[in-house]
Amino acid sequence: MRSILLFLLILLPLLVFAKGGLVFEGEMLSFSLTRSKVPGELLWDLDGSYYFSNPYPEPVSANIAFPVPSSDSVSVAELQDLSLQEPPDSSSVSLLSSSDSGFAFTLTVPAKEFINLRLRYRQVLTGKEVTYILTTANAWGRKLPYSGISLYLEEGLELSELPFEDARSFEGLIGTSYLWDMVDFAPEKEFVVRIK
Repeated sequence: MRSILLFLLILLPLLVFAKGGLVFEGEMLSFSLTRSKVPGELLWDLDGSYYFSNPYPEPVSANIAFPVPSSDSVSVAELQDLSLQEPPDSSSVSLLSSSDSGFAFTLTVPAKEFINLRLRYRQVLTGKEVTYILTTANAWGRKLPYSGISLYLEEGLELSELPFEDARSFEGLIGTSYLWDMVDFAPEKEFVVRIK
């Protein structure tokens, strides 16, 4: 199943793009790593906004695979929200499948429209490392015009290294936040968070 999902993840965006389909315009990713009420467990949350456009005169529907790695120390992702924010008429998103390697959904965007897809999930972490797959953005056939990433770590949790250089960081009373802004982004590696 994992190999099928990865195949779809790489192939489908290329097919959609080649047919004159959706254009992936950007993303705003907000991650948090906090302590669970269960000793030894951490909660890894993503709240993502993904921006797509359809510059063509006809509506476009696309099946999109969204990989979320799991392992012995990182649980299967629990989908908490998959929705369109302020959607134009006749746009829609529907979940096709959820598995131990991620999600697949159908996205429909009307002609000449721009949409904001919100996707939120949670994983339970018992180890010291978790990964978010960024490199699949390259399958859309061009650099991503904008990617904004924020990472919040609860007080007492520390990174062993930054996932990317040039982070702006802010320390607060209850934790630390890191921010990255990337323009014309063609990710060469995944977003890997390792804690001490």
